[in-house]
Amino acid sequence: MAFRHFPVRHIHNANADPSRAYGSEQAEVVNLEASAETRSEISSWPGYRATPLCDLKGLAAELQVGRILYKDEARRFGLKSFKALGGAYAVLKVIAHILSQRHGIAGVTAGDLIAGKYRDAVKDIAFAAATDGNHGRSVAWGAQMFGAQCHIFLHA
Repeated sequence: MAFRHFPVRHIHNANADPSRAYGSEQAEVVNLEASAETRSEISSWPGYRATPLCDLKGLAAELQVGRILYKDEARRFGLKSFKALGGAYAVLKVIAHILSQRHGIAGVTAGDLIAGKYRDAVKDIAFAAATDGNHGRSVAWGAQMFGAQCHIFLHA
């Protein structure tokens, strides 16, 4: 398969504010420890499998770059979504936060929720998404897996 050659160029975001660069506030959320915790949690979910990296040799040759790898997320959890993890993980974190704040329950895991350990406390928590697109599917799937409610609003 031949690909059309598109020139590689840099596009600068004129709205970027260098004074708001990654700092201590962001480091509290996005750091190596949080990344390891997230990976450990998500990899424990039922049906988790590492997704394949596909080597796009023809495209790399056409674009005259050394290598292009494509991470194929299309089959992740059967959601047909390339964003299958983020929404569901956010649902987990919100549920854990609510259980901590309202009920003093710390250290909630996906395994706890999937097993129904906090079913009565979770069943009244509701999530919403604006569409049933990639993110909405993940949110709905996470809410269902963890025992919460979810409402998807579709544009008619």
